[in-house]
Amino acid sequence: MVEDIGVVREYGALLHDRMMVTLNAVESDSGYNNKRHYHNFYEFEFAEDGETTYEINSKPTRLSRGFVHLITPMDYHSQIIAENEKFTYYNISFCEDAVADEVTSMLYTLPRPLVYRFPEDEYKIIKRELDELRAECAGGSENNLLHRRLIKNRVECLIIRFARAILASSGGFQYNSAIEKDGNMIRAALTYIRMNYNKDISLASAAEHLNLSRTYFSSFFSQAMNMSFWEYVQTYRLNIAASMLGGTSLPADIIARETGYKNYSSFYVAFKKHFNVSPNEYKKYYK
Repeated sequence: MVEDIGVVREYGALLHDRMMVTLNAVESDSGYNNKRHYHNFYEFEFAEDGETTYEINSKPTRLSRGFVHLITPMDYHSQIIAENEKFTYYNISFCEDAVADEVTSMLYTLPRPLVYRFPEDEYKIIKRELDELRAECAGGSENNLLHRRLIKNRVECLIIRFARAILASSGGFQYNSAIEKDGNMIRAALTYIRMNYNKDISLASAAEHLNLSRTYFSSFFSQAMNMSFWEYVQTYRLNIAASMLGGTSLPADIIARETGYKNYSSFYVAFKKHFNVSPNEYKKYYK
């Protein structure tokens, strides 16, 4: 099952076959998700009512009724509820193997950010589909194969509808078999980083893992992610370090080692350059 992510004021949390479907309401005093975090599952979120600011990979986006955004395991994010704000949204949390491989691979080829606002007529359709999905989760048994298959298909259809909307709004971007292959490749590269970020990884070791030449992999990764392989690794490590500084009692020098830095001085310089504060200042502020 998907881990419990601590939803506040949750209405009808439902866990089925490595998925969780909820309707949530958060307010400015809730403290829910107001710290940057990451997790090893995906989140599909549909704004039902209210407004909020969502920060994904350090880029803020203002969300309101009709917006959908999708978070992958590679995205760092936080939800910022301003004073007197209230935000109600549907959330589908799912593990990578809970939907078809081609669906998750597709997500890594879509134009970023994975955010789209549906018009009112489509808003009503998606809301009805989500209500039906929640009802299906509540009314069946996890041991029923047809019930699990129906839930999976409904979730995949929602993701595909969302992906098609992004593609239609992106000025002629076409999804095809070649792009699907690229999606599989970049997902494999990002998974390799996620599993080995705390080790002495390099562009050469990642390219070898994927059976690609170093030159080709370097060019491919930079084009797909809009940053170099090393820039991505550094950003990934620093965001994990930030999560650990804000969420654990571990000292900064231990966290530096745990996130792949050979010495504290290089970690300190990189962290301060990225966040504009020292590791200990960050820890004090977010504690």
